[in-house]
Amino acid sequence: MTLQTGLVHDVDAAAFNRLARESSHPILIYLWAPWCPPCLPMGPEYVKAAAARTDVLFLKINAATDSQLLTALNIASVPTLILQDRNGVQIARFTGALTAVQITSLLERGLSPPGS
Repeated sequence: MTLQTGLVHDVDAAAFNRLARESSHPILIYLWAPWCPPCLPMGPEYVKAAAARTDVLFLKINAATDSQLLTALNIASVPTLILQDRNGVQIARFTGALTAVQITSLLERGLSPPGS
């Protein structure tokens, strides 16, 4: 499964696991739920951030339907963002609502080479 950068892709746990192994790009995972008030305004902000970055794969996972993945990723609450490098190693995590500018800043900090 090859997904396009610059877009947000809704995926389930199986697709996420496959992409985490196969992606040639870093992955930003947005875990959200339809019953989560902070998730509602963050969704469009995540889309804006995705449109500005072609070097990261943006995934969106519904926490209400993938509880086993939440356990595997150690998710206590939503919204949560997890940034993984090309090897599937977690390099940044943030819990709480962010704007597109803040999401981009999280990516820049997480993807910067050490010491830069």
